Amino acid sequence: VLLLFWATAFWLRLEKDSLTAFAAALLLLLLWNPFCCLSVGLLLSFAATLCLILLSAPLNRLLTKRIKHIRIKPVKKTLWYLSGTISATLAATLFTLPLNILFFDSIPLLGLLSNLLILWVLPFTMTLGVLTLAMSLLSSWAATFVATHILVWPLRWIAGVIRLLGSSRLAAIDSDNPVLFLVCLLLIGAALFWKEEQMSGKRLLLLIIVLIGISGAFTAGERMLLGVVEIENI
Repeated sequence: VLLLFWATAFWLRLEKDSLTAFAAALLLLLLWNPFCCLSVGLLLSFAATLCLILLSAPLNRLLTKRIKHIRIKPVKKTLWYLSGTISATLAATLFTLPLNILFFDSIPLLGLLSNLLILWVLPFTMTLGVLTLAMSLLSSWAATFVATHILVWPLRWIAGVIRLLGSSRLAAIDSDNPVLFLVCLLLIGAALFWKEEQMSGKRLLLLIIVLIGISGAFTAGERMLLGVVEIENI
């Protein structure tokens, strides 16, 4: 829905404003079904999208300062991909961490690694998926052939990476502490305030490192001091 607003603005030669499209998309979804605001998927998706709009750009500028002077194209493209993925992932971590604590009682640790392994294949997968759907209107046999012999391979790669990293003990650490949840919200408020004050990429990077450090230290200290208490009703 958000991309439809962007496309409409482009074809009508109107000014494209990310936050306006973001708010309009959310408003339309809530008009269609007001209860979708309780959906964890919607909250995570819109939180991640908002971070991309507000905070990924300053991080990306910080990481790409020296890439512009590199003349070897393969190296330059690789570094551009890495910087874009890292900046988007770190910014998304800042916005979605409170939701992960609130809904899943966990702090994800391998998001950056999984994104580095997965994001490069997503544009190809989405484009091929749309073409397969369009092809199915003309020939179900051709669409089935493409889906089962071509589209299946990038999907298997994505599913395999998620399965491999998700089964690791380092994938996430458990924490359902409401104090940590409030700390994360305060740090997000600080990030948004700094954004209004033309926040630099260095400040944002420092803020995210502090956030992840506080989350890990808080959870580790909580476990070390309190341990795990199980009460059984006999």
